This record gives sequence, C-alpha cells and structure tokens, in this order.
Amino acid sequence: MTTRTFFPHAGSLTRSPADIIIHGCNRQNSFGSGVAGAISDDLPYAKRAYHKAFEGDRPALGDIIIARPPTPDAGPIVLNAITQEFYGRRARRYVSYEAIERAFSRLGDVLDALGAQRVVGLPKIGAGLSGGDWDTISEIILRVTAPDIRLVLSVPPMAAASPRSPRLTLSPKLTRSPRLTLTPRG
Repeated sequence: MTTRTFFPHAGSLTRSPADIIIHGCNRQNSFGSGVAGAISDDLPYAKRAYHKAFEGDRPALGDIIIARPPTPDAGPIVLNAITQEFYGRRARRYVSYEAIERAFSRLGDVLDALGAQRVVGLPKIGAGLSGGDWDTISEIILRVTAPDIRLVLSVPPMAAASPRSPRLTLSPKLTRSPRLTLTPRG
C-alpha cells in the first residue's frame, strides 16, 4: 500500500509549479484576505470569477468555482473552493471540514471536465485565518482526493526545508519541463 503525501513547493501558491491551484473561499462574496488576497493581487481573474459566481444563486459549501486565465500563459487555472460559510479574525474555526471533504472528493471530476493535468497546487487550506487544524484537514484531503492526483503543497521556504511537520513528507521537488508537465527533479 502506497502512502499518500504532499509534494512540497517552497514559496507562494501563485508561483506553484502546478498548472492548477485550489484554495479556500468563503460563501459571503468577500475575496481579499489571507491566500485569497495574494491570489487577488497576482491572479485577478480568479477574483472576477469568484464574484461572478454570486450573480446567480450563492455557491454552496464544497462547490468549486473555476477561474481560467485570460490567456494560457497568464497563470494557472484557479479553483476557488467554497470551504467556509463566514470569515473573520476571531479565534474560532470558520472552515467547514465537510466542505473541504466535498470539494476535494470532487476534484478528480473537475480536472476531468477541464481536460487538465492531475497535478494541483494548494496552500494549507483552511488552516490560516479560517482557524482549522492542518492535521485534520490534511488527513481529509489525502483520504478523499483521487489517488492519481499529485498535490503540491506551497509552504514558506523555511517550513519546506524542515522535516518537523509529520504531515509534510519531503519528496523530490517538481519543476516544469519544456512541455509544461511536472517531472521529478533527480
């Protein structure tokens, strides 16, 4: 039996070697703090797609809003996963573990519909301002994500260099080859 793991990427999610990234969003049509703030600055098409999704019925917890770049070389496809009802800065948990489970259990179907590579970059989704426990969240993600999807976890450079986290198993770094596919660097 193979143990599932994350492939670390030392640096910003928006600079991930993956052609698709996923992050958590709230269900209140507010996109600007935490990881979403960085994505908004670097990949503004993700914020536009998020707000456009609220023009009709409000997305449900666990839904994934797809944001395509304006041109293929303008950035990765961004998957805005609705992982929390509300947001805030109080010491409480805003993230819904059930919403994370729903979003990641559907990730393979979303990638199939996009005709996309099965390599996805992500932050420690739900474990920052959302107040969730990364050990719990990572176990959910690794349990429900289709086994053929490689998960590239963006972590601060010092965290990637340190094997202290039991959930972050250091694996060969990934780089883009000239064909824009991810290959292990040996």
